[in-house]
Amino acid sequence: MHTALPLLFASAMLLTGSTAGGDLSETPPMAPMALNSYTLAPRNIGTASVLDLDGDVIGSVQKLDVDQTGKPQGLDVLLSGNGHVINVVASNVSYEEGQNVVTVGLNRSQIAK
Repeated sequence: MHTALPLLFASAMLLTGSTAGGDLSETPPMAPMALNSYTLAPRNIGTASVLDLDGDVIGSVQKLDVDQTGKPQGLDVLLSGNGHVINVVASNVSYEEGQNVVTVGLNRSQIAK
């Protein structure tokens, strides 16, 4: 009977949402949003770090391309390794405002082309 107690306790913790190491009352971070889903340019995107699909920092935002209404159309990224600038269409970019991080939908080999 004693061997069932730890399992019963763990099941109860899962059902009640209690955890030993964290507070579930904290607001979870927002998921990244596709840049083309913004109606206006995000306020701090110009200072964001830019990551590739593997999560490696590849550069920084040089310029945000917007249409006449202010909707993002693309992003110019200054690559940190070689100083080249690439343009990525907004549909291939995600932005996580809470972390101020941009992720482009490209890996290193695609960026190198």
